[in-house]
Amino acid sequence: MATDNQQTLVDGDINDNIGTTPAENVSAVNANAKTAAFEEMFTAFKMKSREQEKLIGSLAKQVETLTARTRAVLPRGTTKVRGRRLDFATPLDRPGSAQDNPTEKTLMRLPRL
Repeated sequence: MATDNQQTLVDGDINDNIGTTPAENVSAVNANAKTAAFEEMFTAFKMKSREQEKLIGSLAKQVETLTARTRAVLPRGTTKVRGRRLDFATPLDRPGSAQDNPTEKTLMRLPRL
């Protein structure tokens, strides 16, 4: 009867054939497949990341070029061109912004007790 079961050892420890059991082989194959899939995903991520960095760099360069051209064409104090108002200041650059005095605006929004 003991010879009918291929995984039962007569003169040996059960741990002797751990590497040759079907379950061990399947898990090793699964681990290799998962590792290969992970490496492929990581490579694709790195390529996309590089492409995005190039695109962002290109867009930033275009913005700098257009801003420099606009400022070169228009004098510093110009506020209107062809009837349209120009405003190069960002909301944080304007006087009286929330950055200048954050406590006033914060206090105005708080409910009274």
